[in-house]
Amino acid sequence: SMSSLTIPLSLVNFEDDSFSGTSIAAIELDENHTALSFSDYVLSSKDGSVIYMIQSGLESYTIGKDVEDASAIIDALKNVATLKEVKVEEGNTSYVAYYGVLYENKETVTSGDILLLPTAMTTFVIPEQMTAIYGGGWSDRVFYESNIDTLTYNKQGTYNSIIGAEAFAGASNLESIDLTGVKEIGSYAFENCTSLKEIRIPESVTYIGAAAFKGWTADQTIYLPFKSGDVLPEGWSTSW
Repeated sequence: SMSSLTIPLSLVNFEDDSFSGTSIAAIELDENHTALSFSDYVLSSKDGSVIYMIQSGLESYTIGKDVEDASAIIDALKNVATLKEVKVEEGNTSYVAYYGVLYENKETVTSGDILLLPTAMTTFVIPEQMTAIYGGGWSDRVFYESNIDTLTYNKQGTYNSIIGAEAFAGASNLESIDLTGVKEIGSYAFENCTSLKEIRIPESVTYIGAAAFKGWTADQTIYLPFKSGDVLPEGWSTSW
């Protein structure tokens, strides 16, 4: 580890692994430096497109308006244990942040458009622009073993969405979820959601796939929008 680092004006960049395994408590960088920037725990290129080092304690990061390719930024931030939110500066046409989560800049989005779910985020707010949450493959399981314990939706919007197959499979920290307006719940959607003690299925749900609640135990409760003994709706699987 190193207690401090002073960066001269003549130094304009670093190798990718320059700070690998290094902990630096303080960084001094001339504010007139033309190639580098240091602010809020982050040492980066002046335009913010490359992150060279992140000090411990980073909770929020803002992607600049001129960043067109944030892949290197995303790689640098995805394992930051303290990161709670990502923001995007107004005017950026490539990326957008909704409630602290980074997405591709589209008129409507799905969970497949999530580029970065901050590691330390505990509440996920479904934006009104989101039409579906999927999880059909490992790469799509953005909530798998995440720290998200509460999922809700933007009540200012008109949320009418799809919870796809395996969308929350393995989301072991999820404790609360609001399904208001949901139309479909896919197969294995809530498999092994061991911290979710109850779930209320609204009348809007027209389809529930097989094994949607696989792994649920006797102390977990599923509330249905009709009386016990009623015939299940046509689109509902009888094998949960």
